[in-house]
Amino acid sequence: MTEILITPATIEDFRKISERVEQGGGNMYPHAQVEYEILVAKINGKIAGYCEYEYNGQHEGMIKSIEVFPEFQKKGIGNKLRMEVENTIAKRGARYIRVVAAHDPNDETRRTKIEAYYRKQGYERGELYKGLPSMLKEHRPRR
Repeated sequence: MTEILITPATIEDFRKISERVEQGGGNMYPHAQVEYEILVAKINGKIAGYCEYEYNGQHEGMIKSIEVFPEFQKKGIGNKLRMEVENTIAKRGARYIRVVAAHDPNDETRRTKIEAYYRKQGYERGELYKGLPSMLKEHRPRR
């Protein structure tokens, strides 16, 4: 089995992620590196995916996005990123972790799939977050 290495993103990682996202027609927010923390998943030195997240310094963390590039999907990378972020946020003192179900409120199919995935991971429907559906999970760090 190939080892998946999860590390905080470097400036070079952020540049490579931004280029890759733009090649796919997306847009990596220029402020993301300042406003959010980013973890990267690497396989054999190649970036396979990333997760943007934040912790409010009190009781709640938020997973902004988890993205795994197509050629690396279905290898457990998204799960590994999610678990690492949940544990990182919980160790800092967060009791709750929120995830926004989809960036595009008009993409009902994608949002439904994302919600089903997070429900399996113990998340429940939360209140709206900036007008978008969100899911919430009480979480304790793994030791």
